[in-house]
Amino acid sequence: MRDKAHFQFTNENTYLKHHLGENIYILDDIYAFSILAKLSTPEVKQPMINIYLRDLYKVLLNNVVSTCFPKKELEFKTRMLEHDANGVFTAKVIDPDTKVLVCDVARAGMIPGQICFDNLNLYLNPDNVIFDHIMASRDIAEEANSVNTVLAGMKIIPEFSNGYILIPDPMGASGSSIKKVIDLYKSMHKDVKIIVMHLIVTPEYVKTITNSHPDVTIMAVRYDRGLSTKESLDSEIGENPEGEKSLTKSKYILPGAGGLGEIINNNYI
Repeated sequence: MRDKAHFQFTNENTYLKHHLGENIYILDDIYAFSILAKLSTPEVKQPMINIYLRDLYKVLLNNVVSTCFPKKELEFKTRMLEHDANGVFTAKVIDPDTKVLVCDVARAGMIPGQICFDNLNLYLNPDNVIFDHIMASRDIAEEANSVNTVLAGMKIIPEFSNGYILIPDPMGASGSSIKKVIDLYKSMHKDVKIIVMHLIVTPEYVKTITNSHPDVTIMAVRYDRGLSTKESLDSEIGENPEGEKSLTKSKYILPGAGGLGEIINNNYI
């Protein structure tokens, strides 16, 4: 059975209009936005913080897969085939042979990485889904008002090509850590498409990533610009970039959600 209705996927979810350039997707999803708003409040701690986090990353992964991954026409034999010859249908689905490498950037990215890895294995060939681990920490030099990221340790595959690299990390703040991870992967792997997945991104983050790696796809639930001018806040995202700002002097996001790495792990260091 080949039903036309199963071939009408647009491969496009709904995203906010912006002026940030190509390869940037800010979800227009009231469900995800509502969950993230709840997650951002000080009352939400364990165990709810991790429950909300897992839910949001399933939404983000759905958007990444639907928008970016290749599709393929396949035939499926259902349980009804033993009763009737029409118990077979043909449909367009995610290509199960898609190669994906998920990078867990510890510590805030540990749970998002596990969620992406586990769920990708549900519909892709598990032999093609890889889980990398990188320990990154940031050191803020107060005098220079800058952020230095240190990759303290890693367990990563040495060779990977012709696939997708997903970097799920909740907060896209200054971009220092993610840029360093992207630099590392680009120096090691060829013919890959890198997609970063965040709950919140800032104007500063988007500028850092797009200036250094314009080919990288950014997928986020929310774009925070809490320190922006009134003109910018009254305009569409990225329409007045010179007036958009979100980071405090200590490189935290406003309005943001606080230090999620601390809250997720209940470890305030």
